[in-house]
Amino acid sequence: MKIGWRWVPPLYVFQGVPSCLVMTTSALLYKDMGVSVTSFAFWTSIVCLPWSFKPLWAPFVERFKSKRWWVVSMQALLVVLFVALGLSMLLGNYFYPVSLLLMLLVAFASASHDIACDGYYMMALSEREQSFFVGIRSTFYRVAMVASTGLIPIVAGRVGAEWSPAVGWAAAITSAGAVLLCLTALCRCGMPRVAETVGRQDNGLDILLRALKSFFSHPGAAPAVCFFFFYRLGESVLAKLVTPFLVEDRSLGGLGLSVQACGTVYGTLGILMLTAGGIIGGVLASRFGLRRMLVPMLLFMNLPNLAYVALAHFQPEASSLWVSAAVMVEQFGYGFGFTAYMLAILRYVSNAEYKAAEYAIATSIMSLSLLLPGMAAGFLLESLGSFEAVFILASLATIPGMVAAAFMKVDD
Repeated sequence: MKIGWRWVPPLYVFQGVPSCLVMTTSALLYKDMGVSVTSFAFWTSIVCLPWSFKPLWAPFVERFKSKRWWVVSMQALLVVLFVALGLSMLLGNYFYPVSLLLMLLVAFASASHDIACDGYYMMALSEREQSFFVGIRSTFYRVAMVASTGLIPIVAGRVGAEWSPAVGWAAAITSAGAVLLCLTALCRCGMPRVAETVGRQDNGLDILLRALKSFFSHPGAAPAVCFFFFYRLGESVLAKLVTPFLVEDRSLGGLGLSVQACGTVYGTLGILMLTAGGIIGGVLASRFGLRRMLVPMLLFMNLPNLAYVALAHFQPEASSLWVSAAVMVEQFGYGFGFTAYMLAILRYVSNAEYKAAEYAIATSIMSLSLLLPGMAAGFLLESLGSFEAVFILASLATIPGMVAAAFMKVDD
């Protein structure tokens, strides 16, 4: 386990930064840069497609080179892409299409990195060590979330207040690239070389077909797949609109926070509570088992969404403690409940021959469940006319996931 401490923390910090930037922070970035919610909600969902379709090239990651090679190579590529993305903020009217293209490339590299690092995690650690580090990896992934959704906007807000939003975001994202470079060095030095033979003689298409057949042939596959798809449905609607809601002008139904304040409240305090929820959820799931904890985790995951309904309805002042309290409660509940999701996926693929490929299939289903509602979020806001109405719809969207969980086979 001592060796695991050398590479698990930096690996999962690195894994989290690109995905959080593209999936979450991009909404605040484009809102601050003056892009319409309808446009960026749609296009930032489109650029997330690689995470949904990564099983298509997961077999090639299984077959060619080692997973350690893929991890380090994709990390080096992502460092370059982050620097380019930061500089694209300075391109004036051209920044929007160029930055979207770069985010798409970030998504491809990050999805490939996800396949490799999760596969490496399952190969380099014993089952006992995997169970021990599942909470650790989640915690450091949430450290990445603090960096992406909290520190990056705070830096962008401070620098942008002195210069311009474009300069602020350029400075913040290129600085993040420098941090990723340091993490790449830590991973390269800390990750031991692991013997890999599975799938090396097989055709890539054969691996994909076998993995798909195996994935959908597990006992209780139908309710499990429904659970994987619907569990985060409510959050997927919220994800694209929460930060625009927090910074939107009060006359338009928002709360009027500054970019810097949003980074502090949502990206720092909120993510710290999300981390606390994840740690407590992992401890309780380990103590009592997923079967007994599934219902409480479902409720903690979904009921706090109503906090945003209350914020949109009452519109407390930006400096009000109610804003911070509501965000922190919702994020704690999400962190607590999301532990059940990750444990369910790990249990589902634990005995698979091609663990990395099947894990990629499961997480791609999760990504697809975020993609489709995210694409529609801006249009829903336009058609329903208020953040409150969309947040009510998001709360109702949590019901299918809870129904699917009732029929899912949970093995402790």
